[in-house]
Amino acid sequence: MNLIAGRSFKELRISSDHDNKAIINKKAMERFGFESPEYALGKKLANQNKDTVTIVGVLENFHQQSLEQTIEPIIFLNKAFSFNYFVLDFQSNNVQKDIAELKKMYANFFPGNPFDYFFVDQFFDAQYKSEIRFSKIFSIFTG
Repeated sequence: MNLIAGRSFKELRISSDHDNKAIINKKAMERFGFESPEYALGKKLANQNKDTVTIVGVLENFHQQSLEQTIEPIIFLNKAFSFNYFVLDFQSNNVQKDIAELKKMYANFFPGNPFDYFFVDQFFDAQYKSEIRFSKIFSIFTG
């Protein structure tokens, strides 16, 4: 994901001003009627509960789903505890040991809740396998 204007959440974490910020993709920028990525920066968005977030970054459009799907507007929020997933980047060669350690930590913070994980590369691989299979079948029948 290429940031074309503004800053990332990682850069915000350096300061104390990181809650209620949003990064949008270019498609969302266009849907909201902002003329340019730079113009969108600093603008506020509100939901039906009147909660507001400030746009701090704009991303180039990217395929979040299959390449056959059209690119949709996306808003990434940086709100404390408003997540469904944690994304971690392992820097060691012993991933199974790291996962076991994470499972222990998770159990301490969220006792009684199931620990479930997946690898993003495997998730995307599975997503595109059916498209690759379709492409092969289509090529065979076309021939």
